[in-house]
Amino acid sequence: MIIKELPYKTPIRTSQNCIALYDSKQTFFIWDKSTLAKICTHDFLKEFVNVENFGHGFVFNLPKKKEGYLFEEGNSEIQRIETDYSLYQMLKDGNSIGISKKDYSYALLDSKFDCIRSFDKLKNIYTLTCDQGFVDYTTQAGEKNYLRLRDPYTNETLYQYDFDNQGSHHEYKSPYLLLRVKGKGEWLIYCFNLEKKELVWDMKFKGLFNCLIDQKAERVIFCSNYKYQEVKLDRFEIINEFILERERKPMFPEVMRFLSTEGIFFYCNQRENKIGKVNRQSGIVEWEQNYLPNKCQSLNIYYWEEVMEGAYLIHVHDNEFPRLILMKE
Repeated sequence: MIIKELPYKTPIRTSQNCIALYDSKQTFFIWDKSTLAKICTHDFLKEFVNVENFGHGFVFNLPKKKEGYLFEEGNSEIQRIETDYSLYQMLKDGNSIGISKKDYSYALLDSKFDCIRSFDKLKNIYTLTCDQGFVDYTTQAGEKNYLRLRDPYTNETLYQYDFDNQGSHHEYKSPYLLLRVKGKGEWLIYCFNLEKKELVWDMKFKGLFNCLIDQKAERVIFCSNYKYQEVKLDRFEIINEFILERERKPMFPEVMRFLSTEGIFFYCNQRENKIGKVNRQSGIVEWEQNYLPNKCQSLNIYYWEEVMEGAYLIHVHDNEFPRLILMKE
């Protein structure tokens, strides 16, 4: 096991082939994911920047200025654009969805990022912009709780599903959306296919759980009370399940952070600070190692991405000393 600390703060976004990140001087970089070679860099002079995935690359939104910057995979530099909107989602026809820098309303934008149509921002509603349009779900208890899919061109409601309680968190991998809803003494997870506009399946969990979608296959892994279940997204079928047997303090389970074809990478930060890998089929711990960067109080990993074969880029979050780690098995 080789762990090397890099002189950068944190990755922000990852596209298919690139990584956007910045260093301690707030200079932004684009790296090639497979080689970690620098493609380009840009200094925003300490201006607040919001970075989002956009098309086949990234958008660098400057909420306080009438401008922004785009990077598309295959290019060697960042392109400046003029717009009154922060960009969030490119649609299939070249139009996009943005948020007004003046009143924070959503808008449908043309290829030059001018407004075609604006939409009011909804109160107590979380709105996700995605390939299928707007997805709204209620986040505070009210008379009616629901998930709703809206057409970004007409604002028409394309699909709605009602719940007894409000939503709390979602995971998305086109065209699937997983939504957590808190029930009476339990948590419910709903899996929707937004393309087909239907509920595919739902599950119940006693107590807290966490889940991680496999970005390379239509599967998701759940962990609850040390029990791991791998489930298909397109239909409810449990492919594999096991109880993770390893020495740990009671009530402090592992946190899943990355899935490879063969393994589940995890970390622990309660009573122990470790990283490790579990065999995805057998549930056997292949390796685990104590790890806590110097001056970090606890191990909190926000990002774990494979960048080269057998090598992973890991962001260890700490308020005073955020770290970027390159780990090789």
